[in-house]
Amino acid sequence: MATLDIDTIKQYDIECLLHSWQVQPKTKKTVIERAEGVFLYDSDGKDITIWFSQSTSVNIGHANKKVIQAIKDQADKLIAIGPAFACEVRSALGKRILDISSDNMGKVFLTLAGADANENAIKIARMYTGRTKIFSRYRSYHGGTSGAGKCNGDKRRLPNEIGGSFGSFKIL
Repeated sequence: MATLDIDTIKQYDIECLLHSWQVQPKTKKTVIERAEGVFLYDSDGKDITIWFSQSTSVNIGHANKKVIQAIKDQADKLIAIGPAFACEVRSALGKRILDISSDNMGKVFLTLAGADANENAIKIARMYTGRTKIFSRYRSYHGGTSGAGKCNGDKRRLPNEIGGSFGSFKIL
């Protein structure tokens, strides 16, 4: 793929992409060219310190050499596998999580992202308790999918309130 200039990146971003939780016509993006540790570097070379995790940094920092090497090593063996199969890395992760968890944890349920984890946690909690009501905190964020979005304690969740399988929610 060819390298795009900054103005083209901004133009394509506005014309071609939808951005969650933003007013679309008013979105003005800072173009990030690289990242290292807790710093993002924009197209002008300015560093921006990030104090929150994103799906790509997950509090371990950008450009972490150990993480990059682990990704490369795993990609050489197996990039992805469905839940119908077992593989070494997933089985070892499950065992490691149980080894450091409380004694009353029986199994680990791995998910792909936060919203997916929250939706499955809601389903598991409802199956286990038999209860239906879910409580969440004011201004909380639990994901952008339909079910997890209904748990968000933010007024932008309102389009998700109608219908769906998650029932009633109470914002505290």
